[in-house]
Amino acid sequence: MDIRLVTSPNHHNAGKTPVTASFSKQTQAALLSPKASSAPVKPTKSSFFGVPRSDIPIVNETDEDLSRVDPDELFVRFTVAQVKALTTRLRTEAEAKQEELRLMVGERYRDLLEASSSIIEMSSSSRGVLNSIREMRETIRHEKLFYLLSSTYTRIDLQLKSLQSLAAHLKLLLDCPEHFWKLLEARRYLDAAWLFLVARVVHQSLVEEDEEDGWAQQGIDVLERFPLIQRQWDIINGFKVQISHKATQSLREVQTVQNTMNAIISLVLLESRSLHDTLGELLAQRTKSIQAFFSTSSKSDSHDDGNNEEEKKIPRSQRVRDAKRMFRQAIDLLAETVHTVRSIYTSKSPEIQSNIQSLLIELQSDTGETFISTSKVLSALPSASLLDLYLPPSIKSYTHFIDTAGPAFQISSAFVSSRLESWYKKGLDALVIRSKDWVSTLNFAADVEKVRTSVLTSPSLHHLSMEEKEGVIRCVGETCNNRVGVIWKSGFTTLHTRFEEALMKALGTIAQSGPEAQLDLNPSAASLSSRLPWPPSVRGNQSQSSIDSAFSKFDAAVRIRRTNRTPILDSILSIVETRLKEFHSELDSIAGTKDTTKTILLASLRPLEDQLFDDLIATMQTAVRVDHGRVPPSKVASVVFVGRVASELGKTPVLSGDLRVESESAGKFREAVKELHRRTLSVWEESTIGRIIGNIVSPVNDPCAKDEPLESSKLVISSRASPLLLEALISLTTASQQLGLSRRDLQEERILQSALQSFVIEFLQLLKKKDLYPKESLLQLLWDLFLLRTLSEGLSVQSTIDENIVEWTRQLEQLIPMKQSQKLVSDTRISVDQGVPRLQMILLPLFVDLEIPGEQQKPSSLLLRGVPTDETGSRPSIDLAQPSSRFGLLLVAGSVRTTNR
Repeated sequence: MDIRLVTSPNHHNAGKTPVTASFSKQTQAALLSPKASSAPVKPTKSSFFGVPRSDIPIVNETDEDLSRVDPDELFVRFTVAQVKALTTRLRTEAEAKQEELRLMVGERYRDLLEASSSIIEMSSSSRGVLNSIREMRETIRHEKLFYLLSSTYTRIDLQLKSLQSLAAHLKLLLDCPEHFWKLLEARRYLDAAWLFLVARVVHQSLVEEDEEDGWAQQGIDVLERFPLIQRQWDIINGFKVQISHKATQSLREVQTVQNTMNAIISLVLLESRSLHDTLGELLAQRTKSIQAFFSTSSKSDSHDDGNNEEEKKIPRSQRVRDAKRMFRQAIDLLAETVHTVRSIYTSKSPEIQSNIQSLLIELQSDTGETFISTSKVLSALPSASLLDLYLPPSIKSYTHFIDTAGPAFQISSAFVSSRLESWYKKGLDALVIRSKDWVSTLNFAADVEKVRTSVLTSPSLHHLSMEEKEGVIRCVGETCNNRVGVIWKSGFTTLHTRFEEALMKALGTIAQSGPEAQLDLNPSAASLSSRLPWPPSVRGNQSQSSIDSAFSKFDAAVRIRRTNRTPILDSILSIVETRLKEFHSELDSIAGTKDTTKTILLASLRPLEDQLFDDLIATMQTAVRVDHGRVPPSKVASVVFVGRVASELGKTPVLSGDLRVESESAGKFREAVKELHRRTLSVWEESTIGRIIGNIVSPVNDPCAKDEPLESSKLVISSRASPLLLEALISLTTASQQLGLSRRDLQEERILQSALQSFVIEFLQLLKKKDLYPKESLLQLLWDLFLLRTLSEGLSVQSTIDENIVEWTRQLEQLIPMKQSQKLVSDTRISVDQGVPRLQMILLPLFVDLEIPGEQQKPSSLLLRGVPTDETGSRPSIDLAQPSSRFGLLLVAGSVRTTNR
């Protein structure tokens, strides 16, 4: 059967906490059924708090609170296991609620303390308010009695004063429009702006009704009784736009700094503009003024552009005056703007306020000694005495508030300088564009210089800084120099034509190999020639001037010879140098002694000189016509001569920076002539090496002797270079004299080293094709190869020479025993090392690029490879005649012919 709970009338647990009650409600639905009571009890489990939990459910079909049931009744109604489970659950729930209560009290304790403190403060404040109200009641009770006694006597006087003040207010509003027109006509925009602000304050004082001492408090309804006030204010309010517009328009004009600053302050007062805005407005208005001036000058120039008959009738002096006037007006506008901006917005040091900042701060002062005030403005009105008598002091002492300490009225000198610099650059750019039309009517360089001088001496330039003056000079110089360049363009064209004619004539003379071309064909002979304009050794009847002229000619000839120039070469170069010097002399005479002006003028000639450079290079390239194929031997001398012309043009002082400013085009020209010179050198090298290799003749050998075995006794041991190689090397050094280059040039350009490398490559290839050396001369071949290896130090062909030495050494080892061959090769190497110092004077050009070997002994300044050793039994480098006694001091190694075993 089912067990049902019966509610007991006696609630023994009524005194328990609500926590226990809630627990009982939660557990009422968990009572055991009869089936559950008879079921076996499962092992207990631990709850969250570690309390054993029974798996026996307690089912309660009613809402009875078991925590309030008598324990005896529980034992009657439930089994012992169920009572234990109920006890455990009640204890667990009680402990959980106790922990929750403890946490709640800990969290809310601080809020409780703060609430209690706030309640105490509110109580104190309320008590203070009550006391203040009590004191106010006492004060009002005493004052009311005094007011009732005095108001009767003063009511009549106050009403009269109010009517008089009202009349003064109305009079001010009525006088303002007429006075505005007078101030605008007189360009006194600051006074007009200040009067407008005063009129606005007067209007506000008439229409505002929320004040305790207003007109309504005195029984006067101003707007209803005097509708004229609103109509008059509408008229006055329209002048605000006119004043701002007129003040803004005045910024375009060139005027005094004070008038410009007054116009700017009027914009600050009327439109509440910041100093940054007023600076931008000033520069914008000046930009419009410049644009209007340029537009006007453009219309006037369109009628006389220099291409019609009417322009030609204009006198030359009139054209110069017009150009001067246009330039001066434009530069005066730029300079005055720069001066005005700096005078208003900048200061000498960061600690000092600018002029406009000082004036704005002065407006806020209470001293009454400002440059403008309400009393000064009102004193200019027709009813000044009436206004001074009846207007309230608050209006007569009115000062417009300006937050001078705020960011809107803080402007740094660096910001002003940056904005001004940007504006100034734009103005100069526009001036450059328009000034080209002003000087387009000038057809003489002297007239252009007059305009330049007049503009650069303008008094307004004193207001500019040094950099800004340089900008004006650069602008004017660019315009004038461009015009001068157009005038002188024909001169450069003539120069190119003369150069081309002279070059073609010189090439024809060289091709014919006439007597006048011998010195140019052999430049080394020209340096030793005695053909000089010698000055007279005895004065005789000659004057001092003729003697000086003779010495000048002699000095010029010596200087030309020092530059390694031959007569025909100098005649061609003189055409270019003389003409360019004439142009530069003319520039110097125009520019005077100012280096900056000279620099500007030279810069204007760069496009013309660049075109001249291109024409000169094109002319030389056309004259050379260097192809990739072999050049005929008859034309090699002409090609070499053109290369000399190109090389000297790249070195001439007129083009190397002494008389002109270095430019990118000048560098390109020098690179172009260097490239042309290198191409001519390659033609010379190819022709020379081909000729030298072609002249090498192999010795006549017995063909039957090739297959015969070689005996070691038949090997020829050499101690000097073979005539075959020595003749080829001497031919190479002799051919280099045709280039007309100094020893320094040969060393810097490494010309002979390149030629030597090409010769070695061709020589080694020739060794493989022809039997230049018989078998018994293998040591001679090795000697020559060791010599070529020594001369080729630092060249890429040195590895090829080493391979050939190894190859020929192996062939030698096949002919004789290895030890003997190694000994002979070693002796040959030593012999070469000893023979090289003896060859350095004969083959000197080939040694200029070689580094001095290890300094075992101090080398002579003339002998780069050291002094030759004087050894017994040594043979000379070449067969020489017996030297005479007068040359006994010369260091000629092996002067006595000896015979080597």
